[in-house]
Formats: sequence, C-alpha cells, structure tokens
Amino acid sequence: MNKITLYGKSNCKLCDEVKELVVVLAMDYQIDMTEVNIEEDEQLLRSYFLEIPVLFINGEKIDYREIDVFSLRERLH
Repeated sequence: MNKITLYGKSNCKLCDEVKELVVVLAMDYQIDMTEVNIEEDEQLLRSYFLEIPVLFINGEKIDYREIDVFSLRERLH
C-alpha cells in the first residue's frame, strides 16, 4: 500500500488537479491518501504557503514542479 499525503489549501486549482491525478492513479495502484489543509496549521502555512501542492509519497517529498503522471508512476512502483 502506497501512502500519499497531499498538502494544499482550499480554493487551490493546482491542489485539485493533483488530487484528481492521485484518484486516477489509484485505479492502478493501492493508495491510501490523506489530505492536509495547510490553512488549519500556522506552521504548515508558513512552511508550504508558496510551495503547494506538496505531495509525500511513502515519506518522500515531491515538489509541485515534479508532479506529473510519469514521475508519480515511477515512485509508486
């Protein structure tokens, strides 16, 4: 089982797109996804405000510039 944590915020189009991508990938891979709203935690908001969306896949941080279907598939194998 692959554990994915998506850090984002409300009204974030890029966050929604990444979430949809993970849902599509879940058709081929076993994924347990958790969403974290950075607006609910001051420390997370300071850390990730300019970086969202941020994904962690099995503990590995994936920068928003590296999120695409090909790089995610590689990490899920």
